[in-house]
Amino acid sequence: MKLIDFNLQEPDKTHLLEGEKTIECRLNKWKFEQASDGDICILHSGEQFKIIRKYLFPSFQELFDQLGFRKIVPYANSNEEGVLLCYRFYTPDEEQKYGVVGIELEKIEEK
Repeated sequence: MKLIDFNLQEPDKTHLLEGEKTIECRLNKWKFEQASDGDICILHSGEQFKIIRKYLFPSFQELFDQLGFRKIVPYANSNEEGVLLCYRFYTPDEEQKYGVVGIELEKIEEK
């Protein structure tokens, strides 16, 4: 089991912490390429999430078409809007080079 640190900007962080966002999407490179089901993701603010399932796709459009925007960006109005939000962080060239990953997360409650 690996520990993977990551950061989220608002409003994604709040939606993840409140359980409205259950899938984080990124380029399939570096630590997210190495991530596996069962690994633990730790937000920079300390909250921990277990990786339930890792999904691989060649594009953000295919990821959104298969998994739906409500789980990834619950504040979006459509899959297309979700894809455009991803392009604020990543270019189509990066998307084509690395592919994308959807990481289904479940919050680990503090004891």
